[in-house]
Amino acid sequence: MERDVCQLKVTLRGTRPPIWRRLLVPADMTLTRLHRVLQIAMGWQDSHMHEFRVEARHQAGLRSPQMQR
Repeated sequence: MERDVCQLKVTLRGTRPPIWRRLLVPADMTLTRLHRVLQIAMGWQDSHMHEFRVEARHQAGLRSPQMQR
């Protein structure tokens, strides 16, 4: 069974030169799992503030119910 995959480009704002990563993730990945993937891809240890934006209208951050799943 094939899974749908999304390609994401993650860019840190305000950095010169730009710092970014291109990620391939399952389309059904939760925000909790995406958060973990980002931590690994960026070499972070869960100490940076972050925010997820979906279609620029909805936001989810560390305390969002979506992050608790």
